[in-house]
Amino acid sequence: MNKIASIAAAIAAFSTSAVFAASPADASCANCAKPVPVYVVSPTELPTEAQNQTVHLAMTIDAQGVPHDIRPESFVDQRIARRLQVAVSQWRFRPEYVNGQAVSARVVLPVTLAGESDASTHDGLTQASTIHAN
Repeated sequence: MNKIASIAAAIAAFSTSAVFAASPADASCANCAKPVPVYVVSPTELPTEAQNQTVHLAMTIDAQGVPHDIRPESFVDQRIARRLQVAVSQWRFRPEYVNGQAVSARVVLPVTLAGESDASTHDGLTQASTIHAN
């Protein structure tokens, strides 16, 4: 599986398995829509030992869909954590909506990393229009 496919799989899983912490919205709200990635940037120059690791990144996605305060939930090599923080800080999301209003949300995103040898030739970017997330 190439790097983009791994990230796409994580994004697909995000909409169904991301952990949503306390936000201004009631998690059981029938008029709510959870955040969904709309623009993704792949991390670069990951060390070999990062292959096949799943890192759970906690972050706040603001009402404009910009991620902030991106941190791994458990211990991860600082080189890996920093590269993931740089990449994910460039992601953009459709923010959480409650009763038609965009709101900030605290989420945990599981990201599985593929090795460089698995990567096909690409520019490291993908658009959400090619990703089918529910």
